[in-house]
Amino acid sequence: MKVLFIADRFPPARGGVAAAAARQAAALAACVERLDVLVPVAGGAPGRVDLEETGRLRVFRVQRAPEPDESLQLLVRTAQNLVARGRCTLVHGFGAVHGVALVAPGVLAGGNTDNAARVTVGMPIDDG
Repeated sequence: MKVLFIADRFPPARGGVAAAAARQAAALAACVERLDVLVPVAGGAPGRVDLEETGRLRVFRVQRAPEPDESLQLLVRTAQNLVARGRCTLVHGFGAVHGVALVAPGVLAGGNTDNAARVTVGMPIDDG
């Protein structure tokens, strides 16, 4: 299985969300054929995508736009491109904002309900 893991934050970003996303991605990577991580970042030309490969993980960093809605659209378009190129068979959203936007009917699946069934949403689990 090829998984696209979409996260709000991912290392080297600091904080609990980034750390939790990294832990879940590492655990998933050990169980799948390939794991691609898609994460929005600031600091570059809006929409630019940088690829970083670390072991079994490939991290696609999408540069944010000035407006949050535009940033989300750039993230969704990048995810759609990765899905269209057959780079993944499952899309997993880690975090409420991206998960809700991506699960909207047909956003990633292009209206194909067979593919829409492969879109999942993951929320961090608080063990404490």
